[in-house]
Amino acid sequence: MLEECEPCQEINWKYDGFFEDLEKEMKNKVREIDQLKDSVRKERQGFISIVESIVRDTFTNKYGNGYVGIKMFGSMATELAIETSDVDLVVTGISSSGGSHGHNQSRNHILKMMQKLFDNLKFLKDKG
Repeated sequence: MLEECEPCQEINWKYDGFFEDLEKEMKNKVREIDQLKDSVRKERQGFISIVESIVRDTFTNKYGNGYVGIKMFGSMATELAIETSDVDLVVTGISSSGGSHGHNQSRNHILKMMQKLFDNLKFLKDKG
């Protein structure tokens, strides 16, 4: 069995406390970050619910496939978001088929509805 030299024992003794303190600090910081993420996540989920409600009100089933809604992607979806991260959303379930109106009329209608959605969301921003 190898014995540590006296200077090595002294160095290990000094650093043992350092690494224990560092570990405690890191665990506390991780706890703080988790609490902040939970708080931010709840706030953003509330915002996302409001946006989804506006999307559903704007695009009724008449203009969608019955499943109009929003999907989240990016750092919020992967749970890697930090406090300053944005929220990436996409509107889903909007019918884009030309149907009996033709492709250009259908496209123009969707663009008008997107403008309406924008106006509704802008109103929410101005209001809040």
